Amino acid sequence: MERHVASAGRNLIPRKKLRVAFCGLRCLRKGLLAVLGCTLVATTATGQINGTVSLYSESLFTTSEAADTAPGILTVYVVHDNALQPNHTSVMFMVNGGGGFTGTWLDETSQHPVVVGSSPSGITIAYGTCLTAPHHVLTTRYVLFGTSATNSYLQVLGHPDVPGHQILVSLCVGMTATVAGGTLTVNRSVVPTEATTWGRIKALYR
Repeated sequence: MERHVASAGRNLIPRKKLRVAFCGLRCLRKGLLAVLGCTLVATTATGQINGTVSLYSESLFTTSEAADTAPGILTVYVVHDNALQPNHTSVMFMVNGGGGFTGTWLDETSQHPVVVGSSPSGITIAYGTCLTAPHHVLTTRYVLFGTSATNSYLQVLGHPDVPGHQILVSLCVGMTATVAGGTLTVNRSVVPTEATTWGRIKALYR
C-alpha cells in the first residue's frame, strides 16, 4: 500500500523541480479547499459535533497519555472516532503542543492517497473512498528531550484555512461537519494519597 511521508528533515531538490512540486501541491491544496468550501456553502452542516479527532500513544487506540522523562521518540496515532455520522471522505485539522510540551515534530505517515500539508501547520487528508469511523487517519512522531512540563499536552486544533479555524470532515452524503479535537496529556500529575487509620475513617461518620 502506498504511504505518504512528511519529515522535518531537508532534502536537496533541483530548483526547477522544486518550483514544479510546490506549484503542484499548492494547486492540489487549493482544489481540495475549493471542493470542501463549495460543499460547506452549498449544503447545511449537521449542526452537531460529528465525533472527535483523537490522539493516542499506542496502536490499540486506548491511551491518550504519554511520559517525557528521558530523551526518546513519541509515536502518536491520530484517529477519527465517536462519530454520529460515521461515513467520511476527508478531514482537515492541525496538531500543536502546549502547556510546556518541549517535544519537536519529526515526521508523519498516512495510508491515504492524498495528503496535503503537515499536522503542525495544517493538514488535509482525502481518503479516496468513503470510510467508516472509527478509522486511523495519521501516524506522527515527536522527538522528546525529557523536559516537558507536568500536564503538558498535544492537542488537535482546527485547520487554519477553514473558516473559523474548525476541524472539518466531509461526509459521504455530500455535506461537511465539524469535529471536536482530542488531547494527549504528557507527564500527567499523580494526586498523592494520604495514609489514614481505621479511627479516622470511623470519625468521618460520627
